[in-house]
Amino acid sequence: MVLCTHEPGDRETDRKALAFQLRIFRTVNLAENAPDPTAVILIPKEVALKRVCVAVRLEKNLLTVAMSDPLLFSLVQDLEFQTGYRIKQSWATRATSPTRSRPGTPTKR
Repeated sequence: MVLCTHEPGDRETDRKALAFQLRIFRTVNLAENAPDPTAVILIPKEVALKRVCVAVRLEKNLLTVAMSDPLLFSLVQDLEFQTGYRIKQSWATRATSPTRSRPGTPTKR
């Protein structure tokens, strides 16, 4: 079990520890690793805002998606159906979540 602290500056450490404990999620800081604009447009803006996710990278048939809640497995299935790509989950914190910024997002879809 990971105990999370709530002291300033420790949230990143808590996030990484929890991701490690779950053993399935890569963490991503969208402020430091801007999403690839060609990947961003693969998820419609309305879906990304409603489900709080953003496509980060596309490598062959694998689309990496940063999510505020990577435990939403139904979202993974929905995105695989909508995009036609396999989805690799990553976890973005609220400070870097897709609702804050969507670099490369087109104004209309």
